[in-house]
Amino acid sequence: MDSENAIQSSSLRVFFPLPKIHYSLISPKSLFVNQKGSLTPQALQYWARWIRDVFAPILARESYTSLGENNLSNFLLFFAGLRYTTVTVDCLRNSRIHSALAHIVEQNMMWPDWIVHEAQELLQDWEKELGSLRSIRADLWGPGGRLEGVTELEWQDIILWPDLFSGRSSSDGETPARNKSIGSEAAKKGEGSPAPYVFGHNGASVGAWWIHPAAAYRDGVIHGSTNGITADRNGAYAILMTDGEEVKTGRHDVIKYKALQSDPGRFKLMQGVPTRNPVRVLRTWRLKSPWAPKGGLRYDGLYRVVGYSVRLTTDRTRVDSWHYTFELHRHLDQRPFEKLLQHPCADEMDDWNDYQKLKGNSQDEGLMSLLFATQDRKSSVSLMTESDTETRLSMASENMAISPSIAASENAIDRTLSMDSGYFTRRESEALNRDGDV
Repeated sequence: MDSENAIQSSSLRVFFPLPKIHYSLISPKSLFVNQKGSLTPQALQYWARWIRDVFAPILARESYTSLGENNLSNFLLFFAGLRYTTVTVDCLRNSRIHSALAHIVEQNMMWPDWIVHEAQELLQDWEKELGSLRSIRADLWGPGGRLEGVTELEWQDIILWPDLFSGRSSSDGETPARNKSIGSEAAKKGEGSPAPYVFGHNGASVGAWWIHPAAAYRDGVIHGSTNGITADRNGAYAILMTDGEEVKTGRHDVIKYKALQSDPGRFKLMQGVPTRNPVRVLRTWRLKSPWAPKGGLRYDGLYRVVGYSVRLTTDRTRVDSWHYTFELHRHLDQRPFEKLLQHPCADEMDDWNDYQKLKGNSQDEGLMSLLFATQDRKSSVSLMTESDTETRLSMASENMAISPSIAASENAIDRTLSMDSGYFTRRESEALNRDGDV
């Protein structure tokens, strides 16, 4: 009975086959039931993704009878296990199972009536016990959140303490030094964040997704720029593509990349032809490409530079411009590209939409109010002199776009004001090495 699992309780013992899903985001290993018959947090997260990212697209095209008897039986057992599961606000926040059930209720014409009825009853029971479910959102800046450590990195290290730039000035467009305050696995071990100047994946999973370039910078995937080439004297390591930097080729495994004329990393990218060193490629939602993610940015894997061209053009005002175009081919021995297009998935888009709403809600907040909020959160800020404050506010107003304060919901842990300085969305691309050489 290798392909079967059991839901066990004092009154229930049922054996059932695993879900047979051909378009699954995650290989269905089991339903992760414990001895009491309840579903584990991992099972709730997997089912939430299956419902919204796998079953929903199928039902949008076909009748629910196309799900097959096995999958419908598994839904019956899923709801049985869910009845035995103790659901908390944190459980819902992390799994998004309530969003999946809400999708079933909202799209009730696509689903069997009994599934809609079960989903509606569970949502009503949870609301009676936990309160409104609409206000439950992920804590983006909290422990384990997608932006954990980014606030401290951007606001504290860049605006208030510019001397932590490793001797570099933000007006020069260079990257601040990483420190152990940022939320990476290495930082949790006390090792600090990984540096991006490493060939290969550098600890990143192909298909990884981030809300903001600052989070990818935090994890050592890119240099701290919003787009452009991550490079030092030893070569180019990563490319973050946005806007019109990708030339359409009709192939996902071949990229034609137009480097900015102002990006010094273009010369190091040329070195990739003879050295054959791999380059990490990330696409942002602003990229004009059929392969761009719907939101945020996504790591699409390793590519190799196979050639480049340099062309001089003159515009109507007789200004000469150099155009640098690179051709890159994707490495074959990595996760299939079709799998990457499933990201951002539904729960990732939930976080993306929440982040955009928070940014919109804080557009009218001035820099001074954010500074005072930060003074309440960081006692050391109050030690700044008036002249220091004026100098740093001037620097911030020129180089930063402050975004959102976090509004605490009725079901969320109370937290002080947090903000995203927008540092990485306002800077021009820089690919300077750590010793100051191109």
